[in-house]
Amino acid sequence: MSFFEKLTSAGRDMAKKTKELADITKLNMQISSEEDKIKNNYIEIGKLYYELFSSNPDEKFAEFCSAITESRNKIEALKDQILEIKCVKKCCHCGAEITKSAVFCSACGKKVENDENITSANTEASGETDKNTEFSQNDKNFEAVENNNLSENTNEPQKAESTPRMCPSCNNAVPSDAKFCNNCGIKLE
Repeated sequence: MSFFEKLTSAGRDMAKKTKELADITKLNMQISSEEDKIKNNYIEIGKLYYELFSSNPDEKFAEFCSAITESRNKIEALKDQILEIKCVKKCCHCGAEITKSAVFCSACGKKVENDENITSANTEASGETDKNTEFSQNDKNFEAVENNNLSENTNEPQKAESTPRMCPSCNNAVPSDAKFCNNCGIKLE
């Protein structure tokens, strides 16, 4: 064989190998895609089984169902801790985060149950004060002072967004993005 024939043969072999490699890669991608579909279907089957039978699962699945239930309960407890740290609660009607003292939801406008009133009535009867409320109010005052100091030091005017607007009905300060007053429930424009 001459040098050029060997070179041509090597080029053909390389092109063939490259095409084979591309075909194999394409097929492997299709396999991965189908495996992902199977995994997703397994997950959906598991979710459906849990939703339908978690209260009375087959003994083979009881351990899995109880582990899921336990994890869900932990998640809810952790979410409650986050709400406590943020000093807010969830609206029982729409799920929006609202201040603990809100009488009406600022997102949906519906009247909300105020757990704080129940708690404060119980603590007043026992003669105790809610230290968390005192600290959170002090923290808010500190943040307000700090924000004023920062804006004075930078010689920048405070943003209009940080200034709450006033309810035209009850003159209560409401967040700038609120659709309803959290004190009287009137729809804001």
